[in-house]
Amino acid sequence: MRRPEVEQINIQHTKSSRYVFERLSELNMGAEMKATKCFVGVTDNDWFSFLSKKPDIDEVNFWQPSGRTIFRALSPGELFLFKLHAPYHYIVGGGFFVHGSILPVSLAWEAFGEKNGASSYLEMRRLIERRREAQPFEDYKIGCILLCEPFFLERDDWI
Repeated sequence: MRRPEVEQINIQHTKSSRYVFERLSELNMGAEMKATKCFVGVTDNDWFSFLSKKPDIDEVNFWQPSGRTIFRALSPGELFLFKLHAPYHYIVGGGFFVHGSILPVSLAWEAFGEKNGASSYLEMRRLIERRREAQPFEDYKIGCILLCEPFFLERDDWI
């Protein structure tokens, strides 16, 4: 199955997730896409900004600050879309679900490094701690959603 390239995506501005799904299916994702489902996850704006500037990235860790439950909404290979937090509220890209787990924040950094959407461990913690409370030096747990073949839409293509 061929995945969309950023320059191939030319989606009209709409808030309809059904339209998004249908449009992505038309972009050579084939019949396999039509038989699957997708999930829209709200993402940190800085996470998106950092990763969208990495053209050759093969996977990303879409982290969840609370670390309370393992993500189980998708099966491997199903589409996970990125939607920005306020004030944007746009779908800005996605990836294909591989695996969900809960890891200590230090292990998530060790395993994924910059694929966590930050240039350093301290920057990653800063992003996460905007959305959760933590004690200094606490090795708290976060939800980790591993996505392969991520794609990031250009600003004019945000949905």
